[in-house]
Amino acid sequence: MAPSFGKIFGFSSSKNNPLQPASTSSIAKPATQSIYDEYHTPQCNKPSKNQPIVVTVGIESPPIVFYGSPDSSAGAFFSGLFILDVLINNIQQQQQPQPETPPASSEDLEPILSVSQVNKTILKNDYVVLNNVSLYLIQTIKYGKPFTPNSTTLESCNKCTNKITELARWDILTKKMAFAKGSSHSCPFSYVVPGDLPPSTVLSNTNTSIKYELICMVKYLDPITKKERIINLSQPIKILRSILREQDKNSTRIFPPTDVTSTAVIPNVVYPRSIFPVEIRMDNVSTSKRRWRMRKLNWRLEECITVKSNHCESHENKFNEVCLTTKKQKKMVKINKNSGGIGHASL
Repeated sequence: MAPSFGKIFGFSSSKNNPLQPASTSSIAKPATQSIYDEYHTPQCNKPSKNQPIVVTVGIESPPIVFYGSPDSSAGAFFSGLFILDVLINNIQQQQQPQPETPPASSEDLEPILSVSQVNKTILKNDYVVLNNVSLYLIQTIKYGKPFTPNSTTLESCNKCTNKITELARWDILTKKMAFAKGSSHSCPFSYVVPGDLPPSTVLSNTNTSIKYELICMVKYLDPITKKERIINLSQPIKILRSILREQDKNSTRIFPPTDVTSTAVIPNVVYPRSIFPVEIRMDNVSTSKRRWRMRKLNWRLEECITVKSNHCESHENKFNEVCLTTKKQKKMVKINKNSGGIGHASL
């Protein structure tokens, strides 16, 4: 079992109980989010003081690894546990004058009740109201040059350069519910990630990347101000792909008008930062009637990447215009099957 991940918000720490709220100094400062959408808010991964609940999201499944090619991979199982702890008191409540009626113990209260079933006085003293709790597994693709259309309008649009796909969603709570103070609640979640998805990738020498995130969104009512507040957590999920090595690949080429043939034996799978053998053999260079002089032998290893361009709905007409212009420019140009080297992508 992989170690669980917890985003805990609170004001005191306890080594014996991992569910106790952690101190603000122990929480790493989140990275600056420049683009806000329905999954990322300005409060994403930011600790907040005086909040009455503690949210923990733990990943229980092992790292996600796809075995085999996208056509044959069966995917991977992804699971975790969502934990909600309702605090008895927070700092802001302790600074306020104590109510005339002391709060009841958590053993005398119902853990979860509908808001309409609770008296207003009891609801204010002994319960915390939650409006919505949802979890999302999303895929975010960021497009950069040279994988963006040749248009300033499309390159400056955040929706065109960032594509977000919702892979899974868990609606843990969809209506207002009252949770008793001092109670703890948990909800498991699981999903079979399809094996045809691309792994987490950052393309070299470009700003193009593919990443996955587990998003937690909790909306609750502040007991003091009675305003809706949001707890927004984002946990990166790394997805890898492992392709098993099979028989080596044999490639043969004839160089007309001569009888010289070359045979190359290379592995069908090359792993990053690994050493692999390459065998090249030349036949019929010298015969009884003719001998060819070989002056130079060059070989190189190329990586070909194909990316489908993205555009938003508002810029669909502009995208079609760029496609037509690009087709006219490339109509009389011979298609180059190989890339032009590092930093020179072929269309």
